[in-house]
Amino acid sequence: MSTIAFISYARVKDFYNAVTNFHTALEKSLQECLNMEVQIFLDKTSIEAGESFNDVLKQQLHEATVLIILLSPVWLSRPMCRAEYLYFKSLENSGDRKRYIIPLLWREVDISDAYDEESKTILNDLSPIEKIDWKRLKFNKDYTNSIDLEVAIEGLADTIKRKIRS
Repeated sequence: MSTIAFISYARVKDFYNAVTNFHTALEKSLQECLNMEVQIFLDKTSIEAGESFNDVLKQQLHEATVLIILLSPVWLSRPMCRAEYLYFKSLENSGDRKRYIIPLLWREVDISDAYDEESKTILNDLSPIEKIDWKRLKFNKDYTNSIDLEVAIEGLADTIKRKIRS
């Protein structure tokens, strides 16, 4: 089963399993939406003991059609998050297929959060891309008992479906 999407996030954001729960709900919703088994890569659940972390990340980024960024000042400050974005962005020009970036606004971020040229460039790259506001939703981690979360996850799954089928 190949990877459809890759979630890029700062590990600190998953302290209370907010990202893990998001991943599980999105993968389930996308499977229902596409009516097939799919994989959304999340490093915390997808890298096995003994595997090379960097090799697995590159392989999964190469397989993914969609990069989901849980955008926040912390994400922007993490060299690994920026490296994931830059590697995925470099694949856009590889010509093997169209790739898409979907930024979810996990926390408000602006140019004042960029502390070096690389992070400024990334923010400038992301600025014209429509972001999905997840700031309020990230606080509710119960994806099975929240209508707001279920609707948002289904909307995101529908967006990903449109992207991969276009």
